[in-house]
Amino acid sequence: MTDIDSYIMIGIGGFFILLSLFAFLLAGGEQRGIDHALSHRSDLREFGSGGPLRMGPEAIRIGGRLLFTVGLVILIIGAVLLLID
Repeated sequence: MTDIDSYIMIGIGGFFILLSLFAFLLAGGEQRGIDHALSHRSDLREFGSGGPLRMGPEAIRIGGRLLFTVGLVILIIGAVLLLID
């Protein structure tokens, strides 16, 4: 592999890591929005029990973890291939 291929892999890994950070921020904002909406309801039983089951924020968090893991693996492989050459 040439050095350019290794740099491309490192760039792709970094891009995936940036996407994972964006997913974590998006999930946190969505969770805060759900909590805010539930806290202003007159029926607080739903808020106390955790509200309706919404997989949105948790699914985004899981996707962020996967993106981070894949990005880190690609970044490490690219760095190793760069050091080998």
